[in-house]
Amino acid sequence: MLSTTRKDTLLDALLPAARAISNSGIDSGIDSGTHSGTHSGTHSGTDPAKARLLRLAAQLVLVVAGSMLLAASAQFKLLIPPSPVPVTGQTLVVLMIGLAYGPRLGAVTVLAYILAGLRGLPVFAGGTSGWAVMAGPSGGYIVGFLAAVFVMGLLAERGMGRSMLSTALAMLAGNLVIYLFGYAWLASLIGPGKAFVFGVQPFLWGDAMKLVVAACLMPVAWRAVKAMTGTSFSDRGQFQ
Repeated sequence: MLSTTRKDTLLDALLPAARAISNSGIDSGIDSGTHSGTHSGTHSGTDPAKARLLRLAAQLVLVVAGSMLLAASAQFKLLIPPSPVPVTGQTLVVLMIGLAYGPRLGAVTVLAYILAGLRGLPVFAGGTSGWAVMAGPSGGYIVGFLAAVFVMGLLAERGMGRSMLSTALAMLAGNLVIYLFGYAWLASLIGPGKAFVFGVQPFLWGDAMKLVVAACLMPVAWRAVKAMTGTSFSDRGQFQ
């Protein structure tokens, strides 16, 4: 059953370790002459303003890294005739970002990727860019990425993505969101029947394979973070 309690995403779970590293770095740099007074202040917790700045910097790095990974995955382009929509690795990356980043940071990351493409950077499938791509057959799927990453983030906050089964179910839900947007847009261009044959059917087997990959990777990532931080990842409150 889906939990109604707000839980940590994979990124949230890593924050305690990041804080510990940050605090140890701050403590190690304290001047020996003022060690006792300064150390007691920093040991109890990082300065709130500095902590916010560090978090913002970390989020910026994650947004850039995630959008670059999306752009790289888009270059693995395979056309399966007669479909006008290419098969890429983006679906897997988008849904994994949603599970790892959460809804807000995940959505910002995908939005940054879309805006980069609209500004002319060659980040869309096959190194393309611009409004013509958004207006073409792939446009609905790209918009669907934004909706799907938000849905995946919400599911991650409800505890999904920690086991193979919950990851597979979350991936299935995310894929359905992408198909919904992609199919609706393609149907407006070539008609409902052709949209299913050309814009959904060719991708089913590939997306099933991506679902299996994600179902194997996410639980492994959670176990690695658990071993690193020594936490059990129950409710979000334990990380505050």
